[in-house]
Amino acid sequence: MVGSSIRIGERLEPHVQGHIGSYPVRRTLCVWLPPPAGSTVYELTEKGRGLESVIIELGKWGSLSQALPRTGDNFRPGWSVLAMRFAFKPDVAAGLSERYEFRIGDETFHATVEDGEITTGQGPVDGPDLVITADPDTYSAIAMQRVTLMEAIDAGNVQYQGDRVILRHCSEVFGLPV
Repeated sequence: MVGSSIRIGERLEPHVQGHIGSYPVRRTLCVWLPPPAGSTVYELTEKGRGLESVIIELGKWGSLSQALPRTGDNFRPGWSVLAMRFAFKPDVAAGLSERYEFRIGDETFHATVEDGEITTGQGPVDGPDLVITADPDTYSAIAMQRVTLMEAIDAGNVQYQGDRVILRHCSEVFGLPV
């Protein structure tokens, strides 16, 4: 893994020099990433963010395969920060103003929905309207639509804090069956 991290860093360097990305993230902000990170953090510049729609479209295309993770596959729930944007249904989210926080295993990430728009990020969100807590395997099963959110709640594999109506909104804005 260390070797691949070094190669990625080497590959990113020309792009950083070409102004697609920059590092470290905000020198005035100390960013501590949980293990196994412990590496240089890159942030896209405005020019680099121009690639975001391409990345999202590739993610949508890739999600059509619905390939199930295999035993031994590396899965990090925090990767959902981008995947949530693939699945987001802006028409369903029109008129909503809600903050969702996900505590999956030892990772926390969030999504903020504001009138058909979404922002996502790592870490907690201030004043969440809904907090969902689950283990990574259950979260993956919900994301892959092998089980519904409500089935996982009823089985005791997911806990939530917040209004049940907001729970339903959360499921619907990500195109998950209720």
